[in-house]
Amino acid sequence: MGRIALLIGAQTYRLTGVGNDVEAMAGALARRGFAVTRAEGPEAARAGILDAYERLIRDARAGDPVVVYFSGHGGLARPPRTAPGPKLQFLVPTDYDQSREGDFRGVTGPELSVLLVRLTSVTRNVTVILDACHAAHASRGPVLVKALPRTPYLDVAAHLERLRRCGLDTAARDALGNPDAVRIVACGREQPAFEFTNAAGHRAGVLTDALVAALAAAGERPVTWAGLMAPVRERVRAAIPFQRPEAEGPALRALFEDAAVPLPPPPTRAALGARVTIAWGVVVAGAARPLPAEGAALRAGDRVYVVVRNDGAAPIHVSMLAFDALARPSLVTTLDPSGAVLHPGEEHVIGRDEHDGRLGGIPLTWPADAGPGPRPAAFAVLVSPAPTAPAERYRDFGTPAAGAARMDVHRLRFELSP
Repeated sequence: MGRIALLIGAQTYRLTGVGNDVEAMAGALARRGFAVTRAEGPEAARAGILDAYERLIRDARAGDPVVVYFSGHGGLARPPRTAPGPKLQFLVPTDYDQSREGDFRGVTGPELSVLLVRLTSVTRNVTVILDACHAAHASRGPVLVKALPRTPYLDVAAHLERLRRCGLDTAARDALGNPDAVRIVACGREQPAFEFTNAAGHRAGVLTDALVAALAAAGERPVTWAGLMAPVRERVRAAIPFQRPEAEGPALRALFEDAAVPLPPPPTRAALGARVTIAWGVVVAGAARPLPAEGAALRAGDRVYVVVRNDGAAPIHVSMLAFDALARPSLVTTLDPSGAVLHPGEEHVIGRDEHDGRLGGIPLTWPADAGPGPRPAAFAVLVSPAPTAPAERYRDFGTPAAGAARMDVHRLRFELSP
């Protein structure tokens, strides 16, 4: 079994530490036995990035630990009020400034998602690390934000539509995120990520600097990605208090392994008392059919959705656990492991694709060791006042952090048959 990594460094628009990021990450991965391929300079242009990703898919083998890393700018195109649509995220290659009408040079989120689906169809042991912004902000003093100014939304939307007409299968993506890839991202969806001068006097991405240090400190200990993110966040917050890295996807895996660790029971909770409305239902032929909060009878293979609306006066963060037919918990909202933020009056649909609005739902499964049914099962919607991942409160393999979490838990109970 080989360990392979693709490291992409696109130094554009005033960034100066991207090369240092790639060098630091290459060293960290080489020490863990990875064969590293770099794509920098002209090789980090749009065509070069896509070609390198295709070679990575071609070279990967079943079971291989694979890493895809990017350092550079990120962009976010917001829809105009006159043409509502999803926010469109993209990475910025080195030839982005050559974009013209009909020739957008960014690499969009849907394109990356489809490439990731193809990669995880070869090996389930994939880790993606993105040291770039999800949103656009301005630079601040001695640190530089890793995001672009506003990009014309219609240019990005037209680019994606051209790709779909040419065969880009965006329907292959999972609305809840790829279940086979851990994704380490530099910040939340509406946050900036920064480049700074580190303790050694070198320009570097704040996430990369913290992650390389945490990997070195972890050594060969069996640490999960969720556990590793605690010291990463501490180091990031010491430099940039409002940048919050996340571990999306199956973050309870041990580092660069594909075996997950079961989620332990939640620690002591203190009620929050947030005002919310929660509804759920089953998806039939792409349409929503409501279900009662308790007593529904469902079967493995059914797909459900959950709607949460913030009826209060303060922002809340929403995540969700599933309890299978053997009462074993797992995190459903792996795209928002610390909770999707809902501002007053906003609504969030768990099970709806954020890019195309498709209501695909959450698939229900029957455990192979559950025996005959039916059996009781449930979802738990967790509402907290601040980012609080269900797995984040544990370091390594389940040691609870001190203190109670302020959180409301809303249960949706049902009967599940195989």
